[in-house]
Amino acid sequence: MGKEVTSLIGTTASLEVAVATKYTREVLEEAASASESIAGVMRYLGLQPSGSMHCHLSKRIKEFGIDISHFQGQSWRRGVPDPDRLRAEVILVYNRREGKKEATYRLRRALGEIGRPCCCEVCGLNPEWNGKELRLQIDHKDGDILNNRPKNLRFLCPNCHSQTENYGSYKNAKFRERVYCSSCDEMLNKGGPTGLCRRCSNQRPRTASRKISLSQEELRNLVWKKPVRQVAEDFGVSDTAVH
Repeated sequence: MGKEVTSLIGTTASLEVAVATKYTREVLEEAASASESIAGVMRYLGLQPSGSMHCHLSKRIKEFGIDISHFQGQSWRRGVPDPDRLRAEVILVYNRREGKKEATYRLRRALGEIGRPCCCEVCGLNPEWNGKELRLQIDHKDGDILNNRPKNLRFLCPNCHSQTENYGSYKNAKFRERVYCSSCDEMLNKGGPTGLCRRCSNQRPRTASRKISLSQEELRNLVWKKPVRQVAEDFGVSDTAVH
């Protein structure tokens, strides 16, 4: 058994040496200059399509520093619209996937299509840190991952994103029903009797502080004739003011 394993290891090592010897720098330079992709290099060398060989040749070409700037990748689809690609106006809406989270790569692409600058909207950091690429994160301002409207999305760096109040809320499987102000559409923490945010509620006239310009006797007679609520509405005050 030990001899068989040793023989197998030796055979594998011999194959690796043979492959490395066969596809030398000169051979790969010639194939690369005559091709436009790694797949083209494989065809030039008479090789059958193979994922492992594709990776091996890519690695060898990179190790040798062979110029492949002319490679075009999947050039057969260059300039051809993808029929399955969703447009930005289809993606950037509320609850497109009916309760499921939208794929981040789609949101990232859609924001780019509408011209959203790829930088942190809080600190202005570009997608680079310490000379390396920094992947910016997408933040839902109101914490609702189903709300993918453009005004609710922004790019944030990891630091600024971690300081937001709704950071990590995507981990929750269910979200509470969102309640919005009936006047300005601002999201409310919880629904109130007025259906308004604090700012809009403060701008409303205080009916409870108004006074009725009637004497006690006149008011008493009026209440005998009409319901308290009707009297309050007639004078623009609350029921409490009438009582």
